[in-house]
Amino acid sequence: MAISSYSELQTAVSNWLDRPDLAGIIPDFIFLAEAKFNRRLRTMEMESRATTDTIAGQAFYALPDDALAITNIQLNTNPKTVLERYTKEQVDREYATGTGQPRVFTINANQIELGPSPDSNYELEISYYEEIPVLSDTNTTNWLLDQAPDLYLYGALMEAAPYVKDKDAIVFWSQKYEPTMKRIQSADVKDKWATGPLTMQST
Repeated sequence: MAISSYSELQTAVSNWLDRPDLAGIIPDFIFLAEAKFNRRLRTMEMESRATTDTIAGQAFYALPDDALAITNIQLNTNPKTVLERYTKEQVDREYATGTGQPRVFTINANQIELGPSPDSNYELEISYYEEIPVLSDTNTTNWLLDQAPDLYLYGALMEAAPYVKDKDAIVFWSQKYEPTMKRIQSADVKDKWATGPLTMQST
């Protein structure tokens, strides 16, 4: 059967488990699989950007709610100013006082801390990997289910195996899950760095 929606995924998991009594807990297996996806996957589809305006004298700014990992923070000045990532200790030591155009950032208590504190309003652009949208009865599909329904199926069945106390199933579904996960990661690397054929241009 096709697996193109949340309900179809639940049906597929139920069919493979052959346990009609587990219908009510299958959403938990899918949710746990999604948690593992978010810890491991970093693909182009997960790349996102957000902007916020700084406030003079304010060093701390909220991370995007769906951020998994920060890849770049910059000020949209002319030219753009890419901020260097420091540790919290470095920021405390070097930018404890004073204001100016921010040059560095750190993640402190789940917030972005700038060093030095801004002396004016700047547009702060945050590039990051975002969470995979969670499947639900109202959000019935996402890009990962569209591209890799097999990963969703194997992941949910792998989460189900300990619940039903089937050690053999844990090994079996893990052997399906791991190569699929690695193929998705490898394909993303190839796509990200792929270039088209070089062509000669006439002058």
